Amino acid sequence: MRTGLLILILLFFIAGCGRSGPGGTPGGGAPKPAANSPEQVVTAYLNAIGRSDYKRAVGYLEHPRAVVWPGVGLLEETFKATVPPDVVRLTGVAAGPTFTVSAQGDEVCSLARAHIAPGKEAHRWGIGQEGDWRFAFYLIKRNGNWRLARGMPLPQELADYLAGNRNPFQNVVSQVPVVVERGKGYKLTFDLHLPKALASVEEVSVAFMPEPGTEKYPYSYETAFSTYWYGPGGQKNLMGHFDQTVEIDPEMPPGKYRLYLGLGTNPPLYWAVPPYVVTVK
Repeated sequence: MRTGLLILILLFFIAGCGRSGPGGTPGGGAPKPAANSPEQVVTAYLNAIGRSDYKRAVGYLEHPRAVVWPGVGLLEETFKATVPPDVVRLTGVAAGPTFTVSAQGDEVCSLARAHIAPGKEAHRWGIGQEGDWRFAFYLIKRNGNWRLARGMPLPQELADYLAGNRNPFQNVVSQVPVVVERGKGYKLTFDLHLPKALASVEEVSVAFMPEPGTEKYPYSYETAFSTYWYGPGGQKNLMGHFDQTVEIDPEMPPGKYRLYLGLGTNPPLYWAVPPYVVTVK
């Protein structure tokens, strides 16, 4: 088990990661384009990236530093740039299907696809060869509007898994209250059902992702558990049931966090867990 501050990894954005072939109010004066559905937001965002219109792209995020492809650093750097860099061109953008990841209905995952053609500065952001990419974008409803909270390219097998609206976490019973204290532990039980295509996954996790306005956003705190146990003869067995005590990291800054169960794929995938939003004191 490990607990600690997860440094934002741009592994989501490494070359070829998503190829299947060859919160708050946007800051800094970003425009606030009209988009009424998650699919419209995702399509408009990707089209803005494809036009190198990064200022408009930031307007679709829950926060300028949201962890959304093609990378936190890119959007942050180019937001106020006089001449935007030529990073990537996108064509054939299509969004959907979309499914909810929280019982409250305020968070969804929208899949998307696009044809990617690297620009002159694509190498700086880990964008490799030209090809067809798949994506997963997580959107949260903020003040009545859908905003992008996370987004990353996916390998084909993960895109196919999510397209079936499948959740590997079943029978979730959370005793995590809406207000938690650092250093204390809370019970969380769940069953894990992995398809054969994801049988190589070796860990699951409980993640606390800070809301915009909480110190350290968008860094998250995570506790990971192995998905396997070994029998007397050394055989590897998949764990189907987890009965865990999740300790709140003493170093977590006070504030609001969203609670998730994470699947240790590459990139990792998350499903919201009751009570969804918790306050850390």
